[in-house]
Amino acid sequence: MRSIRFRQIALASWASLALASSLAACGGEAGDKDGVEAPPSEAPIVRPASVEELSLELSAQELPEGLVSGGLLVASDVALGVAAGGEGGLFVQGAGGLERVDEAPVSGLVAIEGVGFLVGGQGGLKIWDGALKDTTLDEALAGASVTALATRGAEVWIGTEDGLLVFDGASLLAFEGLGGASAIHAFEGSTDVLLVGVEGALSVLRQEGQGWSLHGLDGEPVQVALPGAGGRILGLDEGALVERVSVSPEAAAWRAVALSEDAGDTGAAGIEAMAVDPSSGAVWVVSAEAIARLEGGAVAVGERPEGLGGVDRAQVTGDGALWLSDGVTLWSAGGQAEVVGFEDRVAGFGEDNCARCHGDGGVAHVMVSYEQWVAEAEQIVDELESGRMPADGRPLVGGGAELVRRWIEGGFAP
Repeated sequence: MRSIRFRQIALASWASLALASSLAACGGEAGDKDGVEAPPSEAPIVRPASVEELSLELSAQELPEGLVSGGLLVASDVALGVAAGGEGGLFVQGAGGLERVDEAPVSGLVAIEGVGFLVGGQGGLKIWDGALKDTTLDEALAGASVTALATRGAEVWIGTEDGLLVFDGASLLAFEGLGGASAIHAFEGSTDVLLVGVEGALSVLRQEGQGWSLHGLDGEPVQVALPGAGGRILGLDEGALVERVSVSPEAAAWRAVALSEDAGDTGAAGIEAMAVDPSSGAVWVVSAEAIARLEGGAVAVGERPEGLGGVDRAQVTGDGALWLSDGVTLWSAGGQAEVVGFEDRVAGFGEDNCARCHGDGGVAHVMVSYEQWVAEAEQIVDELESGRMPADGRPLVGGGAELVRRWIEGGFAP
């Protein structure tokens, strides 16, 4: 284990993403990493405190060309719907499925409430909120490519080829010597952030008071590791589900994890993929026979749905939806999609994008009331999707056709 040095850069809010100039430095000295005790031949099995039945209804859609290969990333936003990214570029959900909106490869994708999708790649950081826009966070990146993105509550974690940054909407924390992360795993309230580095090297960045320490997992018998609710660190050892537990103040061991209370269960095996919920810290695992959700000591287990192919990618978006892919088909289940309302979403979208022509004194017919939007909603979707509106060609702000479509599908919530 070693302490990590970091520096804090003051920034403005998400509203402007404008850089300020003040700097402060803090940090600590390096130390030794934790030892790992080899598990005894009759090591105890980590068993759940309770088990319940899990019922999943999966929906499926074919992945478009460009998302079939490479790491698939998914994000969901109440105003913008679903976005996906990968080697083939950035795609957003339309009436006909996922539609490409930019061809630049995407290596990081997260949803920021009230802002849009934050998109990372070789070109730095951009925001999609109906159109793709630059951000002034690029100035802090100094031209470095973005290699990974993740959220931890209100924080956005940004991995670059040169370092690791954390943006909380007002300030930027820059860790030294942690560049090249290909994946970052965390959840709201977690004190552990799991980093996947060069050539798959795993490490745990742990928050300890006002500082941070780094725990390298090199040499430990896991190929995948995730933080979980209740301070757990779960991993995969050749497809077997394991948990990292402390066995002494200086040492830890990996123990097999069972998904049942059966005394004869020697641990879950044949795990194809796993993912952590960025909101709750629940860890989802997919095996050849079952799908399970582990949250603290509780486990919910359900049969693997028929028709689900071999899973090589699992992800959970901030709304709690589980996304699974075999590289050809994308399945989704669950999620607590917020209802799109006129007053809280659509009216503001209209003010930002339509009122300059369709407001009082505009060159087109007035369209500002709830009743007017209900009457023309279907036509508005068509006009936005075709690009005929806005008529002045300005980029959309805060949404697009998908926002209005979701309002329609939700029953025109006032």
